[in-house]
Order: sequence, then structure tokens, then C-alpha cells
Amino acid sequence: MANQLKIDPTRTTMLRRKFVADMTRRFTKLRRAIQELVVDDDAFGLATGDSFLTLTNQQVAKQAWRFRTNSQKVKEYRNWLKQRVKLGILKPVGGIAGQPWTATYIESAYKKGAIRAYTDLRVDELAAHPSLFEGGQAEFIRTAFGSPEVLQKIELLYERAFNELDGITKVMEQQMSRVLAEGLSQGWGVNKIAKSLTDNVSKMNRTRANVLARTEIIRAHAEGQLDSYERLGVKELQLMAEWSTAGDERVCIECGELEGVVITVEEARGLIPRHPNCRCMWIPAKRGRKEKGQKWGKDKDRAIGRSIQREAPKTIKRSAEDVWKRSVWRGKELIKKPVLPMIKGKITPKPVVKGKVTPKPIIRPKQKLPKGINLKNMNNKYIDEVSEEISDLVEKYPEVGKNFKMRVASSSQDFGQKYIDLDAIAYIQQETNTVILNPNYFGKTSKYDLTKYMEKLNKEGWLAGNSPKDIVTHEFAHQIENITFNYNTRIKMENYFDDVWGISKGVSKYGVSNKTEMFVESFVRFCRGTATKVSKGVMKILGI
Repeated sequence: MANQLKIDPTRTTMLRRKFVADMTRRFTKLRRAIQELVVDDDAFGLATGDSFLTLTNQQVAKQAWRFRTNSQKVKEYRNWLKQRVKLGILKPVGGIAGQPWTATYIESAYKKGAIRAYTDLRVDELAAHPSLFEGGQAEFIRTAFGSPEVLQKIELLYERAFNELDGITKVMEQQMSRVLAEGLSQGWGVNKIAKSLTDNVSKMNRTRANVLARTEIIRAHAEGQLDSYERLGVKELQLMAEWSTAGDERVCIECGELEGVVITVEEARGLIPRHPNCRCMWIPAKRGRKEKGQKWGKDKDRAIGRSIQREAPKTIKRSAEDVWKRSVWRGKELIKKPVLPMIKGKITPKPVVKGKVTPKPIIRPKQKLPKGINLKNMNNKYIDEVSEEISDLVEKYPEVGKNFKMRVASSSQDFGQKYIDLDAIAYIQQETNTVILNPNYFGKTSKYDLTKYMEKLNKEGWLAGNSPKDIVTHEFAHQIENITFNYNTRIKMENYFDDVWGISKGVSKYGVSNKTEMFVESFVRFCRGTATKVSKGVMKILGI
């Protein structure tokens, strides 16, 4: 059974879900209002089929902006949208009187963090005398949350969350104005405009608003913990990551390095959440007594240095000082001096200088391919590249490799007219569980230059790979999923993609089509050494 503390160390799952549900409910109402305005009321006067002379008075009244110019329609829509957003998304319905509606959730998270800090510090005492829990906790809450400093801190936290939400709606308004202007100028129909506008709301809700809800709950929880530790006299803390790195459990690359790091309360301020959707928390550490899993001294400095390096782009040349300044640790001058030497920075490979002898490539002997591989119809210029890729994959993943089957179709008819019409490069034939390659791309008399085509697709961001061998890697990854994925792996992968879908476009545009293709394209990036944050998370789930 999974360790629930590791799955949700903050124990704020229900609170985060309620916050997200409330956020989603507000955005859903906005979507319905847009649909009603654009389609049911035909405010822009775009519906076809009736001339104005045959319209009823009721229809004319609904088509409020029928005779406005396109620019005037956009302006009217923006004014209408601002009012809807103000009333539906930003209006303080429920929550604390006179405060933003986000205040209820932020205050609850802050209190949860404060109470959690109180119980963590008195766990031994409360275990021996359970009757002390309710009385001591009630007294702590009364004294802690009644002070003006705490009330002001909570107010700053929920105003921050509300201002972030306000910023998200402003971005949404700008994007929808551009979509509407484009649709009106190009003569889109009423349904297409409505769908484009409502899709924008759905996307903003899923990728920005819900992430904001989860992240701000963790921020308030962490600040509640730190304030309580400070009030109760704790000087040092241990950062506990959301997941451990053991086995096949998931751990985000930024937080994984920090698991067990012990720092002071002052140094800890503002570090959690480490990134959007972070679910890390603080636990108290005893001064001068190193426990298992904790990182002190140079171990701590190295861990922080590695974590900071994770934030630096791979292809940009920067010094350790630049990397530090761009990290979330900037401003933490107390730990800068020992940590800075641990940051290596991110340096691009040095170019080959003329006059110097470059090392000769290592030539490996060709390995015998599995019996299910038939390359007799393949264009000669691809055979060596594909054979070497298959050999590497079979060697690294023997369980899949021994059952891997692949052949080049002898003709378009053999490949299948359905897949020819789809212009597919390859597919898996379900009846025989065999990867079939399109002869128009891979065949001896192929119509297209597959190498140039792959480079074009990669440059445009459609595929993660940029060469013919990447097609083989792509299909091999499908076989990894078909052969090795059990129920638990699929559930973990589904949940992971739900969390990171908003940033998954960096893998490839084709990967965004569905979660199966996102896994496959992530695997291709991993094999090519161009893994993104999402790709690395996928490999963590597989234990690679």
C-alpha cells in the first residue's frame, strides 16, 4: 500500500480539490454565458438563413451588435466579458465577508500548515498524553490566529492569489479579443467563433487557473508552518519532498535533489512552492542531531547546487553566478557562498577548432537482429542507421526486444490504403503485432526523402525525433507500453500527464494528440538526449 504521507505530505488534497472545483465552476459558467451570447442570442448577427426583413422583434433585440463594425463588435464584447468576469470569476461570493472568495481556501491552508507544525513539534508528547491535543491545540490557535501580524499575513496571501487570478483573466480577455477579431475578419460562422472563444476559457481554466489554485494552497500551507515554527522557537527545518526517489515512485527533478535538506527558518522563506503544482512541505529538524535521510553541511550545499542547476537552460552559456541569480534561491545570501561553488552552470559544447584532430568515431560490430525484423524491402541508405537503432533498443530493453517485429511493406496495397490516405509513416498491425513501415518513405524506390522530411517535422515541433531511426524508436516505445505496462503504471502515467499537460507541448505537437503518443514522444526525446521536464518525469515512472 502506498505511503499516504508521501503521496500528499501536506494533507491538503481535499482543500486543493475544493479550490479547483470552485475555480472550474466559475469558468464553466462563463463558457455557458459566451455560448448563449454568441449562438443563442446571435449578438454579432452572424446567423444565416433569414434576411433582416423577416426577423421578429425578439430576434432583432437579441442581435444587439448586428450593425456594428468588426472593431466595434470586438470592443462591445470586451466590455461584456469584463463585466462577466468581474461578476462570475472575481466577485467575492462566499468566503470571508468583504474579502476575495479565494480568502476562504487560503486561510484554511495557512491554518492547516500552522496546526501541522504544532503537532509535528509535539508528536512525542501528544502520543503519551492524547488528552493534551485538543486543549493545547485550541490554545495555540487562539493565541496564534488572534494576533494582528498573522491576520495581516493571511490577508497578503489571499490577496496575492486573487491578484494572480485577476492577471489570468486579463490574459484571457486579450487572447479572446484576438480570436474574435480574427474570426470576424475571416468570416467564420457563429458556431466556429463560439467554439474558439469557449475553448480559450477551458484552456485557461485547465492550464492556468487550476494550477494557480493548487500552488497557492501550498504557499499558504508552507507559510503557516514557518510562522508557527518561528513562534515556537524552531531554528532549523528539514525540507521533505513530495515523493521519495526510491523504486518507481515519482519525484519532480527540482524537489528530488532537496529531499532531506536542512536549513533555517529564515532561509526557508519563499522557497515552497518550488514550482507550479508543487506539493512539498516543511518538517522540523533537531539541531546538532543528524537523522537518516537528512542533508547537512556540504551534502546540503551540493543538493541545493544540483537543484539550482536543474533550472538553467541546457543550451545557454551561463556562469554559476548567473544561474544563481535566475533561481528561486536568489536573495538567500546566507547560503550563497557555500552553494555557489557547487553550481557548474550550463555550458554549450565547445566547437571543433581547425587544426586539432577530432577523435575517430567508435565503430561497433553489428549485432544480430531479432527474427521478427525483416528489412529486405528497405532503402539501402536507411538500413545501417535503422539496424544500429534496433540493436541498441533490443540490448537495453530485452523483454520487449525479443518480441519486437518489424517489416517494410512491399507496396502501397500491402501497407494498407487506409494508412496511405492518412499519409502514415508507420503503424502497428494489431493482428500480427508487427510494425509496418510505409514503402513510400522507407522502400527501395521511395517517393520521399525521409531524412529531410523528418528534419522538417522536427524543426516545426511536430515530432520529437529528426531522423528515420526515430520512427523505429517511436514504434518500439508503443511496444514497451503494450508489453510492459501494468494497471498501476498506466494509472501513474495518467495522473502524471494530468498534472503536467499544460507544459507538455515542449515534447512535440504530435504528442499532445493523446497521452499514449505523449509517452512515446517522451521516450524518443529521452533516447536522443533532448528530454524535457515532462520526458524526464515519464522516465522516472518507468524507473529509468
